[in-house]
Amino acid sequence: MGNAAAATIYDIEPELNIAVQNFSGKIENVNYSGLNGDEFEVEAISLTPSRNLLKPDSLNRMRIEKSLGLSFINSFHKRLNGIDLFLDVAGGDSFTDLYGDARFSLINAIKEEAVRTKKPLILLPQTYGPFREKETARVAKEYILYAKQAWARDVYSYELMKDVLGQDFDSEKHRCGVDMAFLLPVVPSEPLITTKVLDWIESGAGFVGINVSGLIYNRADEARNRYNFKADYVECLIQLVEWVLKNTDKNIVIVPHVLVDDSLDESDFKASVALAEKFSTYSERICVQPSTLDQCKVKYLISKCDWFMGTRMHATIAGLSTCVPTSTISYSDKALGVFKSADCEEAVIDPRKLDTDAVVSRLIDSFKDRDVIREKLLNSIPKVKLRAREQMVEILRSVSVHD
Repeated sequence: MGNAAAATIYDIEPELNIAVQNFSGKIENVNYSGLNGDEFEVEAISLTPSRNLLKPDSLNRMRIEKSLGLSFINSFHKRLNGIDLFLDVAGGDSFTDLYGDARFSLINAIKEEAVRTKKPLILLPQTYGPFREKETARVAKEYILYAKQAWARDVYSYELMKDVLGQDFDSEKHRCGVDMAFLLPVVPSEPLITTKVLDWIESGAGFVGINVSGLIYNRADEARNRYNFKADYVECLIQLVEWVLKNTDKNIVIVPHVLVDDSLDESDFKASVALAEKFSTYSERICVQPSTLDQCKVKYLISKCDWFMGTRMHATIAGLSTCVPTSTISYSDKALGVFKSADCEEAVIDPRKLDTDAVVSRLIDSFKDRDVIREKLLNSIPKVKLRAREQMVEILRSVSVHD
């Protein structure tokens, strides 16, 4: 999300200085991929809501320093003071209390800093809620009302934002847009793609891509209970892979998208390897892409697929935005709005509503209908991308970015 937003801003206002929040503990310059194949530099600044006052990037420490008139001693604080406008996207889908108080605090740290310093805040296209607790709903509403503009990334998210605001909803400030990831640049990644897949690309051999969510696969029983699945997620993937291998001539590349330590249960790579190992007799036709591709390079790999099925939201947007026929096993309503914006809402398959056989049947139907889906995307995606750029133009015009 950060790269897509920054690249769009740079394309519109290349003279602006762009800083991106991270949690590395450092201040450093990094290169991002631009929309036109170029690169541009942003400053990555570590800013965390940590209570450890020994950490110079702790926002809590900076607030104490400010009260004591000591802001000048902290390089992180000096960088923070130089920011004129805060743009917040909350990871695209994390402005919710579903993930606990700590995550809610982390995701709102920049919003809170904007409010404290009385600097302009824009909430970039994202989801809103759900908010299970009255207090978190109240806090969320305050942030939305403080923002100069608040954008939802699809029509369903827009309705959720309206529900949060109630009578305070203002159609001039509270807007409906599209997910910025549709504009994430595509960067060729041949040197980093596994040799087998590279051979498939160069030879023109067809292959399908599958993204496995480590969050679900690695703790399948726990996830099934937490999200009230009717379907068995692991079994759905096994049956899908088996059907493709036995009934088509397509090869399969399993594509990790959330890249974390491979020992962690959230690791897509760990789950991908576990799935591939179940098909060792088909080792010539199935492989796992190592965790070597960043968000722009993995989008390039996904763009080469004949059909793509993912569980991670932004993996599926990589497919949709490059007009690859794409389907998703999604346990969250957030996928519906994104796929609807691409005119492919029927490709969202919900394991909370369908049993295993029904999920697999829908996936197979999606594969068979890939030519129809591609035609829809070729018609809808140029419009979505145009809207993604236009909304950023509106956002930058809503504030004085040159002051």
